[in-house]
Amino acid sequence: MKVPMKVQRFATVMRLPSEKAAEYRALHSAVWPAVLAAAVTDPCRRPLDTAAEGQWRAPAEEIFHLG
Repeated sequence: MKVPMKVQRFATVMRLPSEKAAEYRALHSAVWPAVLAAAVTDPCRRPLDTAAEGQWRAPAEEIFHLG
């Protein structure tokens, strides 16, 4: 008998300068395999003030999920 796995979703937020928004979206538009192989979003990101030390992102409560 298979035991169903509980899937927990996590959402995070980060600060993204408006002038980097188009570049960031382009980098993530074709996730497999281009973005994963390159992983070049660091120049676009800025950590949030609420992020843990050494982290880029901060936890966020999932308010809405479609799908």
